[in-house]
Amino acid sequence: RPHELPMRRDDHEEDVRRHDRPEHRAHLEESGGLADRRSRNLGREVFARCEIGLLLDLTHFLITMLNTGADASKEIDRLPLERVVEIHISGLNQQSGIVWDDHATPAPAAVFKLLERVLERAQPRALTLEYNWSPNFPTTILRTQLERVHQTLGQT
Repeated sequence: RPHELPMRRDDHEEDVRRHDRPEHRAHLEESGGLADRRSRNLGREVFARCEIGLLLDLTHFLITMLNTGADASKEIDRLPLERVVEIHISGLNQQSGIVWDDHATPAPAAVFKLLERVLERAQPRALTLEYNWSPNFPTTILRTQLERVHQTLGQT
């Protein structure tokens, strides 16, 4: 049985470099997001047939939208948000035109806008801020992020 180990930062950076090759970009452009559309349809089928909860990583969702050129505000409404039981939030970064999650930077405003939208339909049991790659992550930024989460949760 294969085991997945947590990805180290240098592994993640190598993964970003691997996806930044011209042939990868060409494939994304040629496919027009076909694989992404198939994934969305599969997800809808699974949720239609199964009584399962959804862990929604909002930053990963936004990254996918940015990297494929899709409209995050439209696509978020297509998800079964009433099934969300947990939400993850982290920062993001861009390198060589590819957006990726970055657990050493604060979550951008766009992630919090999506959170507001999700909370209109979802009642998650947990919300996780993912900041784990920088032992020197400034506590002032973490406090600000926590305050923003509390404020957003209080608005709903």
